[in-house]
Amino acid sequence: MFTALLMMFGMTAMAQEVTLDFTTNEEWGLPTEYVTEAASYTNANKYTITINASNGHKFNEKDQYLIWGKQGATFTFSAFDFPVERIDVTGREGASGNTLQNIYVGEEAVSTETKGATGKNSYVIAEAYQAAGNVYVLKINSNHNSQITKIEIFKKGEASVPEPTFSPNGGDFEEKVTVSISAIEGATIYYALGEAAFQTYSAPFTLTETTTVKAYAEKDGKKSETVSATFTKVAAAEAQIVTIAQFNAAEVSNSVWYQLTGTVKNLVDGDQYGNFDLEDETGSVYVYGLLSEKGGAKKQFQTLAAEKGIQNGSKLTIIGNRGVYNDKIEVVNAYFVSVDNSGVGPVDPIELEGDGTKEKPYTVADVKKMTQFPEEKAWVKGFIVGSIKSNAIEETPTQYSNIAIAAEAGITEWESVVPVQLVNNTEPRTQLNVVDNPGNIGKAVKVYGTITTYFSTNGVKDVSDFEISNATAINTVKTTSEQGVVYNLQGQQVMQPTKGLYIINGKKVVIK
Repeated sequence: MFTALLMMFGMTAMAQEVTLDFTTNEEWGLPTEYVTEAASYTNANKYTITINASNGHKFNEKDQYLIWGKQGATFTFSAFDFPVERIDVTGREGASGNTLQNIYVGEEAVSTETKGATGKNSYVIAEAYQAAGNVYVLKINSNHNSQITKIEIFKKGEASVPEPTFSPNGGDFEEKVTVSISAIEGATIYYALGEAAFQTYSAPFTLTETTTVKAYAEKDGKKSETVSATFTKVAAAEAQIVTIAQFNAAEVSNSVWYQLTGTVKNLVDGDQYGNFDLEDETGSVYVYGLLSEKGGAKKQFQTLAAEKGIQNGSKLTIIGNRGVYNDKIEVVNAYFVSVDNSGVGPVDPIELEGDGTKEKPYTVADVKKMTQFPEEKAWVKGFIVGSIKSNAIEETPTQYSNIAIAAEAGITEWESVVPVQLVNNTEPRTQLNVVDNPGNIGKAVKVYGTITTYFSTNGVKDVSDFEISNATAINTVKTTSEQGVVYNLQGQQVMQPTKGLYIINGKKVVIK
């Protein structure tokens, strides 16, 4: 059976190598719209994979790749009938550079975690987990997507040393570019500039002229293939001055530069990267990281903000490229031009009922009024009122990946609820989702997570702890001027009460 399987993959028995190609969807039949539930797919060669991603997975028809994520998302392989030494995952150029991924067997990490979904990531399997029959799982460990074009599985003893990777992987630059090279753990990297001799790589280097860089890796007496990347110096491009609406309508490009001016919105205090919304009279766009200068260092935004006084309400001029991530338009490679704070006045402090502790959690009203989010996770309380799909509360719950909470049980108006993300393969998702637990609707709950934007509004993500109570509408029964109107503890009117505890005119009353 296994020999037949290898033949179906179009490989010789000696290589024992399986390749899963995601640059075409003809054989896989992957969905072309996001699916948030676990699903299995079998290609024409009868090989089955299972994807479980609460933020969704789909096949991108335009650029031909599999996109899935985010934190906690898993890609499960069928067991291989041979010992596996290495698994290579090739990502689409332009994928997130921050995605953390690793290979697991059960709950055990069996390789070295990688950062960045672009290019090839090689996972050398720990020897204790190389045996045939293991079920390997590729898992995302950060709040980012992964974009896969190809996966290769190598038999023990026949895997070569994987090629090193460049960052950036070649391309145009204007004044200078800093290049770094990485390889699998324990390998020595050798590189050469142009026709010069190879030398040992030890640290990133800077290029100021057009150069082709070659590199290979060596480990345990084995060498990888030599790879190369060409970095081309070009004349500085002049930025086009546009409105945000014009920017949003432009094509995705890393070579066309646009100058935008708008008001800073939703900047989180203490943010190191400089992620925020920029808004003018024509629209709004998300700025993914603001540098102090073109090609400047990342994670230095706080220094820039302190020096220039950048804050929510600042009128900011920036230059950047038009990008897109997870179908969301972004300003990428953005750098600072100027700031005008003349319109920024004193801000009245926001009064909150809670402080984010378990003993005094934030309320739904607190979360709704926040303009800046806490840096650390916090507790939030409310009543479970349903699940969310397409920015609306579902009449019949279908979503395992989220719940909506409100200040009172029974509230379902979108503007009055806070969406709460339930991460896949976690206890909060198992216990709180209202598909498996429909009786949760109406119950009081406290959740511990990150307060941030979710479903385009203020929400709670990455929930890692919770408390749920059987208390339901008893906390929210409204008083009435009618004497003698009786409710049970679920807030339902009772016409002929018997003995027991009831609510009359908003007060608990025992009827004997």
